[in-house]
Amino acid sequence: MKNAAGAPAWASIYTISTKKVRALQIKTNSFCAGGGWIGNGTLVSVGGNPQQTYINDKAEDGLAAIRLFTPCDDDKCDVFENPSRIRMTSPRWYPSSVRLTDGSLMIAGGMIQGGYNNMDATDNPTFEFFPPRGDGLPIYSSFLHDALNSNLSPVMFTLPSGYVFIAANQMAMLYDAKKNIERRLKPFPNGVTITCASLSPRSALSVPLLLARLSRARLTPR
Repeated sequence: MKNAAGAPAWASIYTISTKKVRALQIKTNSFCAGGGWIGNGTLVSVGGNPQQTYINDKAEDGLAAIRLFTPCDDDKCDVFENPSRIRMTSPRWYPSSVRLTDGSLMIAGGMIQGGYNNMDATDNPTFEFFPPRGDGLPIYSSFLHDALNSNLSPVMFTLPSGYVFIAANQMAMLYDAKKNIERRLKPFPNGVTITCASLSPRSALSVPLLLARLSRARLTPR
C-alpha cells in the first residue's frame, strides 16, 4: 500500500466494520519503533529505523522520531510529525514505553543505530518522557546498562503502586519515575532470559496479571 505521496505506507488505519484500509502519512521510518497511548488519547510512536533508501527513499531517519496520532470520527485524522522540532533527545532503535499514572509516556532503552546485537558502543541505557519533564535530558539507567547485551525492548508495566516494573536479560527492578530510584529485584530463577525484541530467540510474551500479583507480594531487593 502507498500513501498520498506515492511512498510505501509505514502505517494505516483499518476499519473493522467496513474492512477498509486507509494509509497514513508518516514522514520517518517507523520500523522497530516503540510507543503507547498517553492520557489524552493520543498515540505516541517513538524511535525506529534510520533512513533506508533501498526500501523507501521518501522515509526520513526515524531513530529519534516522535509521531503523534489522535483518533477522530470523520476518518480524516492523520499522523503529525515535525522532525526538526519534535523529536526525542537521542536515537532509539527498539525502545520500549509505558504509560505512567499521570498519563505521560516513559520511554526506555534502545540502540543509537540499527543492528542486531547491542553492545556498549551502540547502547542507549537511558529513560526519557513524553511530554518531556524537567530539563528534558535523558536519565541514565544503571539497570539497562547492566542488562547488556539482551536489553532491547525491555518489558515494562506500570503497577497499581505507581512504580514501573522493568525486566530485561535475567534482571528485573521496580522504578520510581518520580524520584528516579531503581530498586533491583532478585534475578529470574533457573537462568531464564527475557527480552521483547522480535529479532531475538529469547522473545517472549508477558502479562500484567502476574506482575499485579508480584506488586502485592513482599519483594526482596538485591
